[in-house]
Amino acid sequence: MTTNLLKTKDVAQQLNCSETFVLDLARSGAVRALKIGSHWRFDQRDVDAYLNRSEFKPQSQAAIVRPEPAQVPGLPLLDRFKKRRAK
Repeated sequence: MTTNLLKTKDVAQQLNCSETFVLDLARSGAVRALKIGSHWRFDQRDVDAYLNRSEFKPQSQAAIVRPEPAQVPGLPLLDRFKKRRAK
């Protein structure tokens, strides 16, 4: 079984990102990679697994909870401003 290893440039094109970002993914372990000398090589299956793990999954609108605006009673400065405007 022959494994075709991808170069950093190839992975960057697939992910539509910079080569620097791909190298950061490899160094952090987010994408499995093999370092040969000063070059990184990636297996297509590992790149596909990363894409499947990081696929964007939007939340449903029902799950989004919007907080109510804060009610701050008795702000002295605001009360003074209101009194001054009322005159």
